[in-house]
Amino acid sequence: LPISGRHHDRECKARTECDPATQYQSAAPGEFKDRVCSAQQTCPAGERQVAAATTTKDRVCGKCTAGQFKALAGNSATCSACPEGQSQSKTGQVACSNCAPGTFQAQKGQRTCTPCGAGTFQPREGAHICQDCPTGEYQTTSHAQSCNKCSYHCGAGSFHDGCGLSKAGSCKSCVEGRFKAKPGAEGCIACETGQYAESPGATSCDACDDMQYQNEAGKAECKFCNQHCAEIGRASCRERV
Repeated sequence: LPISGRHHDRECKARTECDPATQYQSAAPGEFKDRVCSAQQTCPAGERQVAAATTTKDRVCGKCTAGQFKALAGNSATCSACPEGQSQSKTGQVACSNCAPGTFQAQKGQRTCTPCGAGTFQPREGAHICQDCPTGEYQTTSHAQSCNKCSYHCGAGSFHDGCGLSKAGSCKSCVEGRFKAKPGAEGCIACETGQYAESPGATSCDACDDMQYQNEAGKAECKFCNQHCAEIGRASCRERV
């Protein structure tokens, strides 16, 4: 401002007043200078307000932490948590990413997605759960997008057992009293009455011997007659004659 002299007086002007809603004082006034007002910054997308502006300091913004996001510019003090089915591993982000197929996230605000475990699968992205393999299918690995069909084919005298969820299963011998004549996906069949299969893995059943009988199906041995049983492979005994 002009100073007074021999021929004129000093000229004084009112100091500038900063608008507290939109400005802060970035330089204090002095004897011969006005104060300087600067615009308060607006926190950009991906950042939140850490400290509010004061009369002499600008607001402080900080990046959203991993697992969070902020889509628009603004002075909110908080960021939003990633929703279920999404994650964010980086800071200062404007959005979260969908979980990839084969993974899921059941909780909010997470940095990573979780792989689907063995016995489960997920074919689509953005999932918050994994699905169990349906009946007749299995999956032994993680991160799966689908399950494998069970293979029930086994050789004669054996059947497939234990396939489902996380297990492929295996072929096992038919138990005593049951048999399987040909290779295939079929199960074992119980021996008929009058027959038996003594050992595991039978491909056929044997007829009960003379003086023996079997009135129940699926048995490993025959019963001895206390009566007359002259015919081989009988299902019952008859009275002595």
